[in-house]
Amino acid sequence: MRVRIQRNDGTKVSYFGVSDFNVNPDHISLHFLRDVNTDAPHREVKGEVVGCVAEAAYNEQGAFETLRGEATDDDSSVIIGATREYPAVSTAGKALTADEGFDGDLELID
Repeated sequence: MRVRIQRNDGTKVSYFGVSDFNVNPDHISLHFLRDVNTDAPHREVKGEVVGCVAEAAYNEQGAFETLRGEATDDDSSVIIGATREYPAVSTAGKALTADEGFDGDLELID
């Protein structure tokens, strides 16, 4: 799923490929590939969840356009968990990070 967080400074960050998240009193825990693997990637961030959308319906072109649009927005960044659960998002994220002409704020967790 895509979880959009507004940081305390007003900027936003969108996390794609999230399997699960928890809102705690002082941070948000984001989990990627949550299963029996206790070493699965996760992030703890401060801010407020301002949106959450399922990514299951994204095709590769839709994912590419969404990622590119949010990553090039001046007050936004994108972090992608490249997971098997959302192959279109993973493929689009890898294509963007490989594009030398892409000038967006994007990080890929592979």
